Amino acid sequence: DKDTADAIIEQREITDGPLDRIFYLQELIDRPPRDIRVITIGDKAVTAMYRKSSGNFKTNIALGAEPEICNITNEIEDLCAKASKAVGGGILGVDLMEDKEKGLVVHEVNNTVEFKGLVKVANINIPKEMIEFALNSIRK
Repeated sequence: DKDTADAIIEQREITDGPLDRIFYLQELIDRPPRDIRVITIGDKAVTAMYRKSSGNFKTNIALGAEPEICNITNEIEDLCAKASKAVGGGILGVDLMEDKEKGLVVHEVNNTVEFKGLVKVANINIPKEMIEFALNSIRK
């Protein structure tokens, strides 16, 4: 809310450190207690999972979220291709949220991909796909 934001900004303005002047603001997304992690290799979405949270808004597997396979729809494929192209492609983790008003939205694009949970449920060999992409990129 506005009062809380004003209080945080005021508090940060009186502190000395340069990091105290950095603000990260994100729109609150009205979503189910899960998100979607998509692994893209090149500009292609190759596998995806839901990361289901148990009561917490954070959906990281490392923090206890449960993985469940997610079918890659045309919408997911399109959003991830655009996100990948926007950051120069490669091997990426694209995180999507299911906004109740807007539909799927890109939340984050990671170039250091955590896929431990996805390996448990994926129908493909993720490390093999990544290695083949890297080798093919070197050979070009």
